Amino acid sequence: MMSGPIPKATGIRAGHFGLLTAALCVLAIAYVAQLAGALQGNGPTAEPAGPSAPDLTLYRLGPHILQIPSGASVSSTNPPQGPHGRSDGPLMFTLSWPALAPAGPTPTSVGTASHPSQPVIGLELSAVTDPRAMKEWAKAKAIASMHGDEPGPGGLRAVSVPGGDTDRRTAIFFEAGNAPGYVATCDRSRFEDRITCVRRLALRDGLALTYRFDGTLLPNWGRLDRRLQEFVLNLKAK
Repeated sequence: MMSGPIPKATGIRAGHFGLLTAALCVLAIAYVAQLAGALQGNGPTAEPAGPSAPDLTLYRLGPHILQIPSGASVSSTNPPQGPHGRSDGPLMFTLSWPALAPAGPTPTSVGTASHPSQPVIGLELSAVTDPRAMKEWAKAKAIASMHGDEPGPGGLRAVSVPGGDTDRRTAIFFEAGNAPGYVATCDRSRFEDRITCVRRLALRDGLALTYRFDGTLLPNWGRLDRRLQEFVLNLKAK
């Protein structure tokens, strides 16, 4: 997102935002119903927080050494070099939810080609923080103060973003409060029903995490955020 003053809304109809929120709720209900059907009769299943495969490839991101399982679907703008397979480029994963297992070799399909019963998450790790990670929550609060906000899924608040592409509706879902918290930006094209969301955050150890996901997962934003951060933590070399 570009920095600068938030433009005033021009010609934005309240109904546009209502349609986006309503569509998100319908998709979430459908996802929960299909997931419940898939799990019925199978008993409880473990949800691994991260990989445990013994055959690992080492990648370097800034000062960090990450241990990537050989079977993981991962790509990098700078492929690993040298005997230790290290790279300084950002790493991109495709993971299925909720197993966080490899989900194919094409990170570009993230959040847009997911099956409803097993959404695909695109995860990118970098040693350089995206400046938008620090601005999106402030932008959402600024829009809310000028135009108001509405209830969103999972206890989040929601605002529609004024202006932009007329063929795409954008909303920001954020955690209410006086301190920066959870925030995700979601888009829906008028040509398709799917809603795609992206979240950017700076981890405390200096790594920058960006992940893209299907909007049906937004009601479970807290669990999703927590498990992906655990996944990244388990990649770090001990």
